[in-house]
Formats: sequence, structure tokens, C-alpha cells
Amino acid sequence: MTLFKNRRPVADDWSRIADDETIGDRTVLSWSRWQQTSAAAHPSHWRLGVSLTADEASGIELAALAHLDLIVIHFAKFTDGRAYSIARLLRETHNYQGELRATGDVLIDQIPLLERCGFDSFEIAHAPTRRILLGHQLTELATAYQPAVHAAAPMRPTLQRRMRTA
Repeated sequence: MTLFKNRRPVADDWSRIADDETIGDRTVLSWSRWQQTSAAAHPSHWRLGVSLTADEASGIELAALAHLDLIVIHFAKFTDGRAYSIARLLRETHNYQGELRATGDVLIDQIPLLERCGFDSFEIAHAPTRRILLGHQLTELATAYQPAVHAAAPMRPTLQRRMRTA
């Protein structure tokens, strides 16, 4: 998979480990390993992340993750929209300031919407999506129907008028 930040390929400086391997700085843990790990078991200056599915994230208190440096949310299918809601809750309700990464079945059409919800990096396995991003061919959304988490892009005035009268 290729990692993209700001729609550009970058090196991934995080390492993923199996549940039986030793934890180090800048390590991404599975959700099950995270639940078994005590905060006192590692130095406080280490940066840790957690990788979880939408199923796992929907069953936990997201505030418990707000102090992590990286949260990776796996898309099992591109049609599963729960990760969008999880991202907004992390950013808006729990004031999550770390890196929020989408991985799994992420397609090119989703990226602008995922960015608006708070995702800031993407692990892309889908070859056509990688090609478009590597060629810098992704265009911006012409119209947005909801505010963005990072930078609210104003809606077109005609759309605002229609929405007020509806």
C-alpha cells in the first residue's frame, strides 16, 4: 500500500507489529493489543497508534483514544460509511488532534469527503486510485453540503439560498 498525506505519497514512519511482538516508539497496535496494553508498560515519550475497524470503533468510548498520535480506521468495504461518523466524532466531540488515517477499501471518490470529515492520511491499495493521486489528478468538490472539520469551505450562494427556502 502507498501512504498519502496532502494527496502526495510519503514514507510511513510508523511500524505495525503483530500482537506478540515488542512495542516500540511510533508503533501501531491492533485494537486487541491496545486493550491488553497498560500505559505504564511503555515510556511516556513514545508515540503510539491504534488500528481498528468500524465494527470495533462503534463499540468503544472514542474519548479513550483522543490522546493517541495516530488512529487508523480500516474500511472493509468502500460502502461502509461508519468511519466518516467516527472521524467527525473524534475531531469535533473529542477534539482529536493526532493523525487520522483511512486504510483498506478507499477509492478516489471518497478522498475529498474523508478529508472533510477529518482524515488526513490514506493508505491506498486500489491501483486506479493510486495512479490518480500519483498523477495529481484529483479535483476538488464543486459543492459541499456540510461543513469541513479542518477548513470550512463556503457553499455557493445559490445553494445557500435554496437551502434556506427549502
